[in-house]
Amino acid sequence: MIKRNPLHFTPHLERYVFASNYVWRKDVMDAGSKDGYGSHIISYFARSITLVDSRKDFIVKSRYFNFFCPTENIICDFEKSFPQGQWDVIIAFEIIEHLENPDFFLENVKKHLSPGGILIFSIPHEAVADGHKHLYNEGQAKKLIESHFKIFEWYKQDKSVIAGRPMLQVPTPLTYVGVATL
Repeated sequence: MIKRNPLHFTPHLERYVFASNYVWRKDVMDAGSKDGYGSHIISYFARSITLVDSRKDFIVKSRYFNFFCPTENIICDFEKSFPQGQWDVIIAFEIIEHLENPDFFLENVKKHLSPGGILIFSIPHEAVADGHKHLYNEGQAKKLIESHFKIFEWYKQDKSVIAGRPMLQVPTPLTYVGVATL
């Protein structure tokens, strides 16, 4: 059984519900998919979904969650490589801040997007947390993405008011969520 704190988990699910608007009958990669909880939502709409994470234990768990849509599960360290293939949509939620060289990752996203493809991303606002190698304010986050893509949607997800009460023990109440294209 997987235990998740709803106050921490709900904002992640909201982002995948948001992303579901862009994946209808598309080939999708979920970069940093963890155990596939968000990919499961996307699988109801996508033609195919590729789950990619650096941790083998997450990929093994993901096989139990994703059976509604053709899936591929790949272990990949985005600091060193990128899976081979082309995707119509690449989802990168809460991964960019974990990378020492986010430009390497974003350049690879560009190479592996199909013509007209989109990147759907989220970056937490100045979140100090285990594994985060960079902190981004709004200007820095936009500048990073705009150095590789054209942003056509940009939102601030306020996680502090979920369920009508402030979130406790969360690194930041804000996350930047966007959709970009080449």
